Order: sequence, then C-alpha cells, then structure tokens
Amino acid sequence: MHDVSKYMIHARFATDGVIEQSDVVGAIYGQTEGLLGDRLDFRSLQDASRLGRIAVEIQTAEGQSTGTFTLPASLDSVRTAIIAATLETIDQIGPCSAQITVERIEDVREAKRSWIVNRATELLHAGFGDGLLDADEILHEVEEAVRIEQITEYEGYPAGPHVADSEAVILVEGRADVLQLLRSGVKNAVAVEGTDVPEELIELTRSRTTTVLFDGDRGGELLHRELAQRGAADYIARAPEGRSVEDLSRKEVHDALRHKLPVEMADADGTGSVHSTGAAAGDPEAPQQAPGESNTVDEGVAQLCDAAGVVIDSAPVEAVAELLEGVTVPGGSLVIGGSVDQRILDGAHASELTSVTATERGAIVNQPAEITLTLRERAQQDHS
Repeated sequence: MHDVSKYMIHARFATDGVIEQSDVVGAIYGQTEGLLGDRLDFRSLQDASRLGRIAVEIQTAEGQSTGTFTLPASLDSVRTAIIAATLETIDQIGPCSAQITVERIEDVREAKRSWIVNRATELLHAGFGDGLLDADEILHEVEEAVRIEQITEYEGYPAGPHVADSEAVILVEGRADVLQLLRSGVKNAVAVEGTDVPEELIELTRSRTTTVLFDGDRGGELLHRELAQRGAADYIARAPEGRSVEDLSRKEVHDALRHKLPVEMADADGTGSVHSTGAAAGDPEAPQQAPGESNTVDEGVAQLCDAAGVVIDSAPVEAVAELLEGVTVPGGSLVIGGSVDQRILDGAHASELTSVTATERGAIVNQPAEITLTLRERAQQDHS
C-alpha cells in the first residue's frame, strides 16, 4: 500500500468443505461487489491503496476448513468498521457454505507505538542499566516524535497539516509554536519565522480567516502591529504577558484563542495589544458572535470550533469524518453546511464536542445526551 495502514481487520472463518486461499480472497471481493456503492467498493478501495493485501491462513481437517485472514485499511475508523461488518455478510467461500466473524480491529499505529516503548525500555535497561528512563518517560518521547511528524510546510514555512486546505489559519511566530498548537489539537497554524512577515503568508491571509497568536512580549506586539497595518489579520490573540506560546498548556492555548479580538478593536495606537474580550467597537456590552452562531450556515463547508467558538479547522462537508478523526476539543462545536447523521454525531461525541449545527437532519438513531443539535437554514450563495 502506498499509504501507511491505520487499521488491521482480524477475522476468522469456517466452511463445510475444503477450500484454498484463493477461494477466500475471491469470496471477499466477489460477494461484496456493489454492496456498498462505488465509494466503498472493495476493489476500488484496493486500487486506490486504501485496502491492502489479504493474508489468509487455512487449516483443513475431516473435510472441513477453518482459518483466519487479515485485511489492512488506511480508511478512517467509521469506514473501517463498515468494511469489517460487510465481511460478515459473506456466506459462501468457493463451493462451500461459510461463516465469517470479525474478531477485532487493531489500531496499527498504537500497536507500533506500544512495541517501540516496550522495546526501547528493554534496550535502555540492557545497554545502560536501570534508572535511566522509565516507560512513561519513553512514551512521552514517542508521542512527541509522532507530533513532530505531523508538521508539514506551507511555502517553506513550518505548518500544521491542515493549513493548505483550511478556510481559517492561525499565524504563530516559530516552529515550536506550531508544535505546541498541534499538542493542543490545532492543526491549521503556520509560523512566520522572524520579525518580517513573508509575502507568501501575507498572500495566504487574504483568502483565509486569519487569527494571529504571538508571544506576550515586545516582539509579539511588533508582529501584531505589522500584520494589522498590512491588512493580513482578522483577529488578534496573545499569550499571557511575558509568556511564550510554545510554553503554554493546552488549556492556555485555547484560552488565548478564546480571548481573541477583531483586529479593528485592537488599541487605537495600532500595537495590536489585546487587553479584553469585549465585543464590537462602539458597543462594549454586546457579546461577540462566535463562528457558527448566525442564523445561516455556509453551504458545503464544515467548521470545527473550540469552546469559545474560535474556528480551529475546516474541511469540505464530505470530509467531516477526517476532520474529527483523532481530534479532542472539549466543549467545542461543529458547524456543517449540510446534513448531520449518526456517524457525524458519534465522531463529534468522541471528540468531546457539545454542539453540532447543520442545515439538515439525516438518519440519527441515538443522539448523545452531551451534544446539542441545532438545525439552521443554509446561507444563500450570491450568483450575481
């Protein structure tokens, strides 16, 4: 597979006759064809390297066959579960009636991380003796390495993996700040790396909703001023006075974003200083309207917001599952310019969101009690 497999489906089977490995593979592809539509067709997924090679082991005794097989998948968790459930609908292998049971779905990445931690602990104790690092410390190092691997580049500047296709971006000062936001579940930050904001990033901000989050010192204030003067910022946020973004905890990162202000509300001297969480200029008592709180929802876009309504990531509606996968935003919200269904609600619940807003209600069997579901009308597009 070209993509790294995320999951491994483990299944066992039993038949009332003698079969071969090719019979098992043929049954899987033959009896699932057309069952789930084009997007989840087994052959199409294998051609796209989203499903890997099926490995089969068979034991035959007294005219009957039993065995196991594994199927690697680089899909999200929901689609992987659908694929696994589909396998259990197969009732014939070769010329024989059969029964397939999925035993488990293994998270390959977690298994690899656990193996690395255990093996690294063994090597450290064998090579350096006791007392160097314990398993928890090694696990922390491994998790840190995984986060570092998530850093990409945008026009040569350190960035989170969603900067290229997100409708909202967060500008930070350096690579360490991008890492800190990744630790906090924010994947759409990009670093300016220096006191002069590069033209490539200025150009990026012209087509995105842009929040700047810089250190609570003189350097951060100067960068705020430059971005405000060049019209490259929509919102201004800062770390607490004297603190650096890279040193903030997850909660402090989200607090800083929560206390952002529209750029026009920054101090009249143009420094971009942020001293309050007040609302619109001229009406200090009016609350700010967080993203997703209007009476309409933008068509075709899904936005993930933190507990304060700050947009931290976005994606096309059809990629909502990928938007939520592996992300935890306690008290956050999801705004969808389309239909919400059980799959999306389950993903929102797993991400610890408390609010979902959509334009339509799809098939929902069980709404989590922790989530408030709101339906709003779709924003009308201007075609003039």
